[in-house]
Amino acid sequence: SGVHFEAAADAQLWPAALRQLVAFVGNSGSHLFLLDRATGLVTHDAYFGMPDVLMSEYDTGHVLQCPRVRNARAHPQRSILYDYQHTDEREIDRSDYYHWLQSRGDGIRYYLGARLSLLNDAQGFLSFAFRKSEGHAQSRHIRRVRRILPHVNRAIQIGQRLGASRVAAASPPCRSRSQA
Repeated sequence: SGVHFEAAADAQLWPAALRQLVAFVGNSGSHLFLLDRATGLVTHDAYFGMPDVLMSEYDTGHVLQCPRVRNARAHPQRSILYDYQHTDEREIDRSDYYHWLQSRGDGIRYYLGARLSLLNDAQGFLSFAFRKSEGHAQSRHIRRVRRILPHVNRAIQIGQRLGASRVAAASPPCRSRSQA
């Protein structure tokens, strides 16, 4: 949709784009985030349908304990990610992380994630949250995420390029060493 490409030029539009993605995929929330490779913390994000307190706590520390991100890092060949790749219901029930997620996340329990293809070796993910009442992501949800992922990647890459060119346009011209 056009909103994704509008969001490439204006990051404030990402929540509206994510709202449309949630409506298309058929779940209750979404989180798009970029990670700092050195610290593992979230550097940029946008979300829709997720409580602010959950996102704040996730971005500033819980991401480091996230078994989902750990699964993604352990399996870089996977472009689509979900809970049953690394856990089962019994482990979810016993997990401190999943307990925190459900208590702070308004019942969020499951997810369907996608690895983003970004420029400059940046690392990012698009996550779709499913509340316990919605159950696990099904094959129809996975098909829909696969369908939209190339468009989301393209929009983010355009945003990365625009951001780089905005920085270059705002910077004074560089002088080479021979001119100094």
